Amino acid sequence: SSGGSRSGSRGTSSKTGEAPPSVISLGVSIVGDVVSLGPIHLEGSLEGTITCDELSVGATGSIKGSVEAQDLRIEGSFDGSCQAGSLDVGASAELDGTIICTSIVLAQGAKLRGDVKVDCPAVGQTGSAAAHARHSGLY
Repeated sequence: SSGGSRSGSRGTSSKTGEAPPSVISLGVSIVGDVVSLGPIHLEGSLEGTITCDELSVGATGSIKGSVEAQDLRIEGSFDGSCQAGSLDVGASAELDGTIICTSIVLAQGAKLRGDVKVDCPAVGQTGSAAAHARHSGLY
């Protein structure tokens, strides 16, 4: 297939199930729910829920609500509940809420307030647990 396949780039048209990345830029505010099969990079603000495999919240990004992601990196602000496989909290991050993850990296200078539960996946789990274990520094 040569040239001009922009219209086919939405959704999961590939056999691998990989969707293109989405960027929510600085100056963009979303109120509602966001679901993506591909990675999301957030520099704007979101009030609601985000469900995706990979979420990166940049230094200017903010979330108020809930997140469910396999891989989550936060440099900005987060207020709410989060369920993640691997969680990487950058030095400029401010988190407030309930965090459940299988592994966490907390940079010096990060602010974390609330309840945090770090739990390894159960033995014998399949599918996404393998991805969690791959990122876990607990074993």
